[in-house]
Amino acid sequence: MKKLFALLIIFLLSISPVYAKKDKGDKGGKDNSSSSSSSGSSSSSSGSGKSDSKSAKSEAKAAEKAAKSEAKAAEKAAKSEAKAAEKAAKSEAKAAEKVAKEETKSLTQNVKAPKGASKQEKEEVKAINKSLKETRKLENKIAKAKNEEQIQKALENFDKKVSKINNGQKVSTYVKVAKSLGLNASIGALQANFGTPQETGILELQNQIQVTNSLISSLPNQIQSTELTINNLSQSISELNGSINTLQNEVDGLNTQLNQINEELTNTELTEEQIEDLNNQRTSIENQISDTQNSLDSSQSELNTNTDQLNTANQNLNNFQTELETVTASLPQLEQQLNETIENVNIGQRDSSWTTVNLDANNDGIIDENDIQ
Repeated sequence: MKKLFALLIIFLLSISPVYAKKDKGDKGGKDNSSSSSSSGSSSSSSGSGKSDSKSAKSEAKAAEKAAKSEAKAAEKAAKSEAKAAEKAAKSEAKAAEKVAKEETKSLTQNVKAPKGASKQEKEEVKAINKSLKETRKLENKIAKAKNEEQIQKALENFDKKVSKINNGQKVSTYVKVAKSLGLNASIGALQANFGTPQETGILELQNQIQVTNSLISSLPNQIQSTELTINNLSQSISELNGSINTLQNEVDGLNTQLNQINEELTNTELTEEQIEDLNNQRTSIENQISDTQNSLDSSQSELNTNTDQLNTANQNLNNFQTELETVTASLPQLEQQLNETIENVNIGQRDSSWTTVNLDANNDGIIDENDIQ
C-alpha cells in the first residue's frame, strides 16, 4: 500500500513540469499574439502617415509646376505685348515722319516768278527758292538726327549755305526761332522772305477779330444788366414820386392849419389862456412843417439823383445795343479781310497756316535771337 502511494506521488511529480511548461507556453502564445497585434496596428498607422506625406508632397510639386508654367506664360505674353507696342510705336513714328516730310515738301515748294518779271525780281525769286531748298534739307536732317550733336551740325551747315543768299541772316534767325518753338523750319524761312503776321497786318486783323468776338459775347450781359438797373431805378422813381406827393399834401395841410391859427390869433377878444394855447399849437405845427419839408426835400433830392442815373442808364443801354449791332455786322467783314490777306500773303498752293504763326515769343514786337527758346 505504501509502495502504491509512493508510486502515485512519483507519477504526479513527473507530470507537474509538463503542465507548467504548457501554461507558460500558452501564456507566451497569448503575449506573442498581443505583441503581434500591437505591432501590426503600429505598422498600419505608420503606413498611413507615409501615404499622406507622399500625397502632400505630390500636390505641392504640382502647384509649384503650375505656378512656374503660369509665370512663364505671363512673361511670354508681356514680351509679346511689349514687342507689339514697340512695333506699333515704330509704325506710328514712321507714319508721322512721312507726314512731316510731305508737309515740309509742300511748304518749301519753289516759288514762280510772275509773268513779265524783271531780272532783279527773277534773281530775288531764285534766292528765295534756294533758301527754301536749304530749309527743306535742314528740316529733313533734323527729323533724322539721332542726337543733339547731329542737330547742331545740321544747323551749322544750314547757316553756311544761307549766309551766301540775300536775306540769309534773317532766314537763319527766323528758322532757329521756329525750331525752338517746335515748329517746322520752313515757317521761319517763309516769314523771313514773305513777311511776319505783324508785317502783313494779319496779326492786327486777328486781334480785331478776337476783340470783336469778345464784345459779341459780353455785350448781351451788359445790356441785360443795364435793363435790370433801368427797371430798378424806374421803380424807385415811381415810389419816390408817390412819397413826394404824400409829403407835399402833408405840408399843404399843415400850412392851412397854421393859417387858421394865425387868423384866430387876430381876434382881440381872446383871453391870454386862449392866446397861449393857440401859440403852442402854432409852434407844434411849424415844427411839423419843418420836419415834413425836410423829408420832402430829401425825397426830391433822391428823385433827382435817380432820374439822372436813369437817364445815364438809358443812354448806356442805347450805346450797348448800337455797339452790339455794329460789331456783329463787322465780324464777317473782318473775317473776309483776314482770309483775303492770308491768301495774298501765301505763295503758291502751299498750306497757308504759316502766315498766321507768331514767332515773336517774347512779345517785344521784334523777331530776333531773343525769341529763341
